[in-house]
Amino acid sequence: MMLIEYYKCGTKFCRQQFKNVGVCIFVYESIDFDIISTHCVCKEKDLEICVVKINLPKIKIAILTIYRSPTGNYNYFLRKSDSFLNLLCTKKMEFIICGDINVSYLYCHNRRQQLDIPLPLYNLKSTINFPTRILVQVLRLITFLLIYHEILLYIPL
Repeated sequence: MMLIEYYKCGTKFCRQQFKNVGVCIFVYESIDFDIISTHCVCKEKDLEICVVKINLPKIKIAILTIYRSPTGNYNYFLRKSDSFLNLLCTKKMEFIICGDINVSYLYCHNRRQQLDIPLPLYNLKSTINFPTRILVQVLRLITFLLIYHEILLYIPL
């Protein structure tokens, strides 16, 4: 595990079968947070997710880190991530979702459209609209950051 001065590993998901890969969230040492369980939706390669709830005086923020392997089951990812977001909605929290789901957002295609459809239902907005990777002369935007639009009132970007 990596060490970052003044931060602690708030939560993580580590693969058991496909070693040396996973997701984690580091939290500044003085920030009050709770871990939100993701065991019901995590599946190696298909949906690797971890979540912390940051407890601020005026707002509760769920920070989600998500990874989907290029070889992961896309339908599983869509179905389970949607059901998990539904669950979080019942807890009256805003979201910040970041990660890499290996779907290019630079071009309009079926997978991007499938991702875009539920965003307004959760009051989410995609914020990264520039290439995040250049692979053999091909620009790709596959890393993403989705922010609950009202959270922008609290956190300057």
